[in-house]
This record gives sequence, structure tokens and C-alpha cells, in this order.
Amino acid sequence: MAVLRKYRIMDDLKTRFVVVGAGPAGCSAAKVLIEMNHADDVLLIGREATLAYERPPLSKKSLLEEQEAPQFLSEALWLEEHQAKTLLDTTIIEVNADEQFVLTEKNQKIYYEKLLLTVGADPRKLNIAGEHLDSVITIRDFADAQKLKPQLISGKKLIVVGNGFIGLEVAATASQLGLDVTVIGLTERVMSRTMPVEVSQAFEHKFEDHGVKFLFNSTLQSIQGTEQVESVVLQNGETLDADIVVIGIGAYPNSEGISGIGHLLSNGIAVDQNGQTLDANIFAAGDVANRATDFANEQFNMRLEAWEPARDQGRAVAEFMSNQANVDLTAPWMWSDQFDWNLQAIGYGHLASKQVLLGSQADAKFTILQLKDNGQLVGAITVNNGKDMTLCRRAIKNGLSFDLAELQENTDLNLKQVLALAKA
Repeated sequence: MAVLRKYRIMDDLKTRFVVVGAGPAGCSAAKVLIEMNHADDVLLIGREATLAYERPPLSKKSLLEEQEAPQFLSEALWLEEHQAKTLLDTTIIEVNADEQFVLTEKNQKIYYEKLLLTVGADPRKLNIAGEHLDSVITIRDFADAQKLKPQLISGKKLIVVGNGFIGLEVAATASQLGLDVTVIGLTERVMSRTMPVEVSQAFEHKFEDHGVKFLFNSTLQSIQGTEQVESVVLQNGETLDADIVVIGIGAYPNSEGISGIGHLLSNGIAVDQNGQTLDANIFAAGDVANRATDFANEQFNMRLEAWEPARDQGRAVAEFMSNQANVDLTAPWMWSDQFDWNLQAIGYGHLASKQVLLGSQADAKFTILQLKDNGQLVGAITVNNGKDMTLCRRAIKNGLSFDLAELQENTDLNLKQVLALAKA
């Protein structure tokens, strides 16, 4: 990327909008704030040396192809083109809400009128012996992927800790490269936190067909080796030979390291539907935001760790900060590519008490509709059936409901035919 208007603060600075966190949410928000206000009104502060780039490929494409640099988000390129004010390689350690400034690790104060925290989430660690070894890797950024890539040599033994999306994506990629892969997870099936058993079973069979081994209800006690990994010890005392360990066990919100906002924290930074905290001048969006949500006559708080919702939240909250227009977000959507399979999910599946499967589970091409007891569609999942996702998105947005008995009697229909049975 070309040089942005990077600030090296010698004295205290004051600006109207300060955005802390230059990931997808922060870059999306900064773009909107500049468009709706003025470039000189906005300062974007980032912990890393670059603006936001595509992170989903880090566990897939970046491990298969030669890449000299990551692919930057369109919002980041726009900010560069419009010479946005940025302060990169900078960590914020304190927010002083009374005097309205943030403090950097270099003891520099930056005053704000409105503050948006988009500091994201960092990967969790196992905190066990041997985690410091050079061939133990947690993928968070482009440098992590670049470190792992040359180690993925055919015949090597890879242990993946974590059977969620990141762990499975790395496992699939490594298997394609000829590694001997074992996936270890605390749960009884893959992706159990977010996916129904039908999806888990389909993907487990797919991985096993490619020679990937699973250990369920298990985790590591320690990692053995001198400089490089030589073996791992399970909690039951069993030892497995290993050359590489990749840890993918979820993430924690990056709010804990910032002093002065303890009263705003609850599984991240607690915000209302507009992204506003209890302090009227402080907002949050993206992975760090635990957002109040009102959907299908249900009120709940939800913190999402997904790329597309982070961008959506950043844009929407920035609009509210500019003109106080209430935020109206679409249902959150995510996807994962594993081997040649595609998995997508949309909505709030945790609200569902019923589900209906359309398509063929045997052929691993199906759509699952997730519904409340009253028949309202609140979520949907597609496996190798992405063409259905647009229709599901629209149906959820329109609040469609079904007669559950009628729906169960018509599972041989395709999605378009099923949606014709719905009522608004």
C-alpha cells in the first residue's frame, strides 16, 4: 500500500472522531465517517502496521499459494486513496472517559468528541508447557500464515487443536498438501457450538475420507520438544508424535487490555443496538462488541466473531455516530470452505427449537431451515447449496413463518417451492 497520512504525535491531539482498531469494522467505519463528515474529522488508530486485509484466506488460500502481501479490503484501499489520517503500529492502553482522551503505549494523549472501539479479538491460548516452541502456531495475521506455510510439508505430522471453523480449514488445507493430520477437540463433534449434528456428521465423514483423524472430548496436557515440536501429550496421558501444532480454539475480545472501560465490559464491550455504550460518547463494533439485539420478539446480547458482520457493524455504527439514525443490521452471515465443500449460515440459529432439512444429506447437498415454535424462520444453513442462501436471507429479513406440520410434510420440495408455503 502507498503511504497514508500517518501521524507521529509529538503533542496531544484532538479530533472529532477517533476510531481505535484498523480491522474490517474500523476501516469500514472510518470510510463512512469521512464520507458523512470530513477527512480531517477522523483519525484511525491501528495496532498493526497495515490497514485491514482479507483474513479468511489465512487458513486456506494463503497456505496453498505464494503471496508476498495480503489482499487489502476495499475500504482500506479507499482510505489510502482519500489520504485518511491514520496512526498505525500504535496500541491504546487507556480510555479516559471523563476527559475524553485515549492514551497510547507511548504515553501520548489523543482527545476525541466521539470514540469508536473496534479492537477485535485475539486467539485464545492453551497456556500449557511447550506452547512457546517455534512450530506451535496460532493463526491471527498474515505473518502467522507465512510462518506456517513453509512447514506444511507432505508426510509431516500436524496436530490441530480445535475442531471449529479455523481448525478444520487448516486441517483440510494441510491434508490436501499431504500431511498426516489429527484434529483434537474438547467437544463430542466438529463445529458443535454453531452447527447442528447433521452438518457435523457430514463434515466428519468428508474429513475421514481424506485421512484426517479426530480425537473428541480431548485436549493437550503439554507439547514436547526442544526448539521444534516432537510430540504432544493428551490429558489422558497418551503421547502422539507431532512436527507441527496449530491452535484454533476461539478468540477473546481485545477489551481486557484497555484500562478505564471496566464499567462498559460484559463479554466484550456491551453496547445497545446502535453500538452505543453506557457512555454516550463511546461506541463499539465488530468482534469486541457485545451487541443488544431485538429479533423475532426476542431480546438478547450477542458478540459475533465473523468478518462480514464486523464490516456491517462498523458501517452502521458510524452512520449513527454521524446522524443518530437508528442502526438496522441485516441478519449475520458467515461461511467456511473446507476441501471442496462450502458451508454457509445466516441468522440467529440459537433461537430455533425446530429445524427442517431440504435436499440430500447423503449427497452432502442440503439446506437446513431453523425455526421457532411458532414457525418463524430465524436462521438457515447451506451445505454445498449456496444458491439457496440469497432466498434464505430474504425470507429471514421478511419475517416469514410456516405451518410446521405442513413444512414437515413437504421436505421433498426445493426451497423456492417451500417458501411459497410461507406466510409473512
